[in-house]
Amino acid sequence: MNPLDGLDVFVEIADAKSFSRAAQRLGMPTTTVSAKIARLEERLGVTLFRRTTRKISLTEAGARYYADCAPALKAVQQAQASLRDDIIEPSGILRMTAPPDIAQIVLPPVLDLYLRRYPKVELQLRVTNSFADLVGDKIDLAIRVGALEDSSLIVRKLTQGRMSFWASQAYLADHGTPVQLADLDQHRLIWLSHFQRGIDLFGPDGGQTSVTSKRWLEVDDIQTLRHYVQRGLGIGLLPQFDIASSPAPEHLVQVLPDYQTEPFRAVFAYPKQSFVPMTVRSFIDTAVEVIRGK
Repeated sequence: MNPLDGLDVFVEIADAKSFSRAAQRLGMPTTTVSAKIARLEERLGVTLFRRTTRKISLTEAGARYYADCAPALKAVQQAQASLRDDIIEPSGILRMTAPPDIAQIVLPPVLDLYLRRYPKVELQLRVTNSFADLVGDKIDLAIRVGALEDSSLIVRKLTQGRMSFWASQAYLADHGTPVQLADLDQHRLIWLSHFQRGIDLFGPDGGQTSVTSKRWLEVDDIQTLRHYVQRGLGIGLLPQFDIASSPAPEHLVQVLPDYQTEPFRAVFAYPKQSFVPMTVRSFIDTAVEVIRGK
């Protein structure tokens, strides 16, 4: 037996002070309204309404029941209305996580468009290189780089990128510009520790060449590496993503531009669930729109 059966009818009658008006509001026959109230009174073992030929009123028991039930029913109705509004226009909190290079290079135009388009959304972005526990940390959407082994996540491609060598104009003015890979032996390389000592590059003929580091300077964060390259400390491998109007690293010059890493993927990831929140779906759609320049 459904304990909520007839509750909406009861509240509507009490508000309308009429069986017929309540039936009209609910879009059902008056006989159906009367039958539902009769079953509700039988189930509760009390009389809810005093009926005369001219009007109806709540009994003392009916008034107590209305005082307890009406606010709860209203809260449920408001929750349902909120969900319907969410389907039409995203709202609420969207919790995201992304690595620093994605957050600083790829996301700015996406965030700008998304927050202007959906002003009812509050976006909370956690910028980190570590892989957060999306379920445990209650994160709605993550952007991750590289292959994912977690089969409990839904994955959708955002973009791809490649890494190549960059240097500041000041560094090149002081140390010269390498014209072939062998020239890098005479230069300061700022290395990302993620690559350990070597990384494979693909040249203009498609051939693969391994480049190693002399560990002159090694860091574990891509944005720190970028900052050091901008300050003229050396030459570093930096990512450039395949996005519409992709900006080159600021104030830097690409070195040996014919040599790049193989493409790597940046993907969206979110937990498997029956219904994907509208905030998540709309953010992914907006990001793909910006990335593709549509």
